Amino acid sequence: MHVVVMANARVGDLIGLTCWQYTNEGREPKLKNSMETYCLHIAEDDGEVDADFPPLDATEPIHKFGFSTLALVEKYTALEQANKQSLFVKINVPHSGFSLIQVDNLNVSMREILQKSMKKRKGSSAWTGPQYRLEKQSAPNVAVDLDSSLESQNSMEFCLVRENSSRGNESLEDELPLELATVQVSLNSHQYKSYRVSCVHRLRIHTDVQLGISGDKVEIDPVTPQKTTTKFLFKQKPVSIDADLLCACDMVEEKAPAHAMFKLVYLNNHDYKHQFFQADASTINEIVLKINYILESRCSATRTAYRSAKQRKLARRSSFTFKDRRSTGERSSGSGGAKPS
Repeated sequence: MHVVVMANARVGDLIGLTCWQYTNEGREPKLKNSMETYCLHIAEDDGEVDADFPPLDATEPIHKFGFSTLALVEKYTALEQANKQSLFVKINVPHSGFSLIQVDNLNVSMREILQKSMKKRKGSSAWTGPQYRLEKQSAPNVAVDLDSSLESQNSMEFCLVRENSSRGNESLEDELPLELATVQVSLNSHQYKSYRVSCVHRLRIHTDVQLGISGDKVEIDPVTPQKTTTKFLFKQKPVSIDADLLCACDMVEEKAPAHAMFKLVYLNNHDYKHQFFQADASTINEIVLKINYILESRCSATRTAYRSAKQRKLARRSSFTFKDRRSTGERSSGSGGAKPS
């Protein structure tokens, strides 16, 4: 929908105008009564909500952002929560493989990550055996400050090393064994398993699918559709995705034990496709962990390119915001010193 707005209007004004125009044109589905229910997100040209950024501040002038494609999103829905991606920290252990530690955000302390690593590998948070430290995978023999945050490390991959030892001279008897459950998840991640989930389309329309996952591919097969008009709007076709084309798998929301959603990103005809799936929380958590183990165990050029592209986009938009704020400040200072004619 094309909306024309004055350059000095604020984001909140554009939200109100968009709601008015949408309703005035008789579009479906009908909007809720209050414009406070909605927010604006930066979106891709195809309408996909950009999960890298939070909603625009309703009090800011719209000209500040400079993006011509935006998405009107209902607050507290899955689309708004898409920016809260699942974060997995990879912890390598010499001679013992690796494990994935899931964290909620980058503000978590390295001490908490170490504690989670020990708990996952020993099965108890109160470990009284030999002491261990964390090192960046790219910086051997340099212990990480446990009081620092994960964000300050600029890395998501670390190595768990026994104190008074190094990665190269640890003997086999010094190895820290994986907890049995972690070993089973790691080994089973490449074995085929299917899940009954719902594929979530735009306008929150769902279609039931069978999601088959193995170390080689992910298959999306439609379940026999019911006789509704939904199947004519969003006809789900069978899809087979090679594991080397997978880019990311992130938890989107987890509202209750009976409801959770995740997002799968993969390369499709030179474009990154975002597919959302919904099921109970236990099933979704198992799927997210399984796919992330597969991603971590493969050296995929596609995933590397996707992550690099995301970093470039973040840097470019951060630079744009900084320049815009600086130019706004220059205009303000200039206008303040002008004399009235």
